Amino acid sequence: MCCWIRLLPLALVFIQVRSGDWGAQGPEELFRPTITALQGDSPSQSLQVSWLLQQPERPASSLLEGRPIYEVQVGRTRNLTVVHTTNVSVYDVDGAGVVKWTWISSLPLECADHSVRIRQYDPNLTPTPASTPSSWSIWMTSNGVQPDKENGTTQVFPPEGVLRERSSPLICCIPPRGAFITSMEFNRTYYTPVELDDGGRAIQVNPLTVTAPLGVYFSYQDSLMERSSYHSYFVSFPPPRPENLTCGTTDRRTVTCTWESGRKTNLPNRNELKSSLIVQGSGRSPVSCSQAGSCEFTALEGVEEYHVTVVAENLLGVERQSYGFNISKRVFPIPEQVFVWPGVRDANVSWRLEGNMSDLGLLCQVMLPDTSDIRVNCGSLGEHCGVTLENLEPNTLYPSRLRCSVRGGLWGPWTEVPFTTLPLVSLDTWGWVRKHSASHWILTLLWTRIESGSASTGGVQGYRVEWRQGEHSASVLIDKEETQTELSIGPEQCDVTAEAVLQRGSSIPSHLSLPRAESRECPSQHQRVSGNGTTGFQLSWVEKKAVTCGYTVEWCTMGGVVPCKVTWRKVPVGHASLYLPADKFNVGRRYTFNIYGCTEDGERCLESQTGYLQELKPTLVPTLITPVHFASSSVTLEWRYNDDDPAHPGFIIGYQVTVITAGIQSTAAMKILDRSRKSVTIPELQEHQEYTFRVCALTKEGPGPETSFTGTTSRNYPVLLAKILTPTLLLLACAALLWPQRNMLRSGFVEVFGFSADLNIQDLQLDRHLSEASERLGSLKEEECRCCNIEIVNIRPTVTDGAILLPPQPSSSTPLCSSQLLGDYCPQPNIKVWDRQVCQGETSLTNHTYLPTVGVEQSTATQPIRLKDVNVACGDPDWSDLDD
Repeated sequence: MCCWIRLLPLALVFIQVRSGDWGAQGPEELFRPTITALQGDSPSQSLQVSWLLQQPERPASSLLEGRPIYEVQVGRTRNLTVVHTTNVSVYDVDGAGVVKWTWISSLPLECADHSVRIRQYDPNLTPTPASTPSSWSIWMTSNGVQPDKENGTTQVFPPEGVLRERSSPLICCIPPRGAFITSMEFNRTYYTPVELDDGGRAIQVNPLTVTAPLGVYFSYQDSLMERSSYHSYFVSFPPPRPENLTCGTTDRRTVTCTWESGRKTNLPNRNELKSSLIVQGSGRSPVSCSQAGSCEFTALEGVEEYHVTVVAENLLGVERQSYGFNISKRVFPIPEQVFVWPGVRDANVSWRLEGNMSDLGLLCQVMLPDTSDIRVNCGSLGEHCGVTLENLEPNTLYPSRLRCSVRGGLWGPWTEVPFTTLPLVSLDTWGWVRKHSASHWILTLLWTRIESGSASTGGVQGYRVEWRQGEHSASVLIDKEETQTELSIGPEQCDVTAEAVLQRGSSIPSHLSLPRAESRECPSQHQRVSGNGTTGFQLSWVEKKAVTCGYTVEWCTMGGVVPCKVTWRKVPVGHASLYLPADKFNVGRRYTFNIYGCTEDGERCLESQTGYLQELKPTLVPTLITPVHFASSSVTLEWRYNDDDPAHPGFIIGYQVTVITAGIQSTAAMKILDRSRKSVTIPELQEHQEYTFRVCALTKEGPGPETSFTGTTSRNYPVLLAKILTPTLLLLACAALLWPQRNMLRSGFVEVFGFSADLNIQDLQLDRHLSEASERLGSLKEEECRCCNIEIVNIRPTVTDGAILLPPQPSSSTPLCSSQLLGDYCPQPNIKVWDRQVCQGETSLTNHTYLPTVGVEQSTATQPIRLKDVNVACGDPDWSDLDD
């Protein structure tokens, strides 16, 4: 009963509110406002509220006097939990007196019911806690989604899409009826959910950062599914405001506006950012821009001043930027129909400007790299304007640029005009002549192409060769792949001109003049030149006053090897030397360098130089001429060898002859340092002895391969006969002389040996008497023989025939004394030396022991010295200073 008494005042207030009776609350009654419309925009999560402005006891003229103030409350869920309260001061009311107010919800409108109510304060009073407002309007509700009954699935809001950067959005799950959400996770972080209607739950995530195109994931689990479900979101940002907006035209017909669009969207579809352009005051629809940062529209006829607005928008917002300009001051002309005609050292550039600019003066600028610009005043539109670029390099790529301006104002964009000048092709020509007949010569004309500049070219179409002798002239066209041709000429002076045929014009002509036939040969004498395997050849010659246009050095790239590929180098006048690097030559090949001088009469051969980069040992074998002429104590060798063959790997300086005695392997060698001498007589050989003879050629690097011959000396029959007859005749002569004194000799014999003349001596007694007689004579015994006294005699050498006797090979020596001779005879040696050469420091052997008794055969008493018995040492020559 007490409780009801306490509630009685509240009931009276409720009755007064319902009946509109405010009593003494104010000077006039305030009516309850009525919400005429409540509309929810799900994508923008906005509630749009409309109501009528009501002031019933005031005249219509004062309807808008004062500023009506309303208090607005937003309630959420069926429990009408107030989530937002604000005061709204009415500033703008449409003609029907309708007030509109919009509220953006942080929770998607689908997640729960959202209700709005309002009440009004007196417009003449400032709302304070003591102020008395009107009664609240009834709640007007915008319903959320209902649980899914058909599919029994959980609904998630906002649906998969884009979330704003740095926002903390609310995400909700609406499960099927009878189910509830057990857990919610966003980007791998668990959140505590907030309860909504019908078992729904919501979470508010942490402030978001921009993600990669793959986005982030939201997952949940409800009591029915008992499993997780995922929804993906992209975190992005509203479109940046267009910056540096500017507009211009190239022809006053089409206007192009450009701006900086700022950050690039991270969304997978770039079309999410849309741009449009509005021409204010034109009455035209907004122009949709096909690309970010640029838009075009058609200029208005007769309009000079323009105001445009660029609108950039995406799912998260809209940004605008405006710009005003005078079209006549924003003209950036662009050259059209640009043509270039390049030459060798110049180029002609022309262009044309089109558009609605007949009353404007045009100035154009052409720019080349590393050069000053060229400015040209152009005439009326539609006419070609051009300029000639001079002092260019041939065969060079020029990335030139062209731009124009109106009245010397703003310059238009650069137009790239690259071009390549024509090649400056010249020919380096040379020729060599060989005699074909008494009145005809064959000229082989050679050339190499020289191109100036850095760009590559294939513009050579062929070659044109013209030649003139006296009044006769001729010409021929040669294919572009050829580098030489042959011409038949006569004995007169011949002038030849060669040039390359290009796509446009011809190259610089090259001239070659040949003297008369009697002056075309080179000197037969060649000077020697030495190369270096590391540095190459350094050629030099005596400069001639008659040479007026330089020198030419000619040689064969393969040396003396056939066929010969001619190579040449030009040397300007005033120079008399040429360095040729080693990598252009091969060792062991002879190169002949012909040096020509350019005179008024043509190219004259001044001198020839020949040499090797590096000499090698000979490779060819001499050929012995048979039959070989043998004597009893000598042999004569002859051979054939082309010592001046250019195929030799070095200059032939002579030959080496080696003699080998068979059986005892005694060796003697002789060098002949005269390459023209191809025969030698070897003396002091033993009769009827077998010898092997070897002959090889020499260069300064050493001997080459040998040719060998083996033969036997003959017997000396006259000497043998003399050895037999001489002692025999001596014995007969002695017998004839002593025969008359035979009686006296007999008595003396008896007296000496002690027995009478008529004594009959037996054989044994005679032997004994002879032995005694021998002891009395006191003849020398074998061990007492003075047989090997040596006498050293120094004799100055005499050089004959260019032969040098080299030391023989060591061998066992035969003793000069023999114990086998009768009466312990020690023979006198027969010493002989080759009469061709006597070596310094020669040693002579003399035996002072002789046999006074005559009666022993001379063939037994004397024995000739063999080659192996005498060692003759000759000093080796220094080959460094040798020359043939």
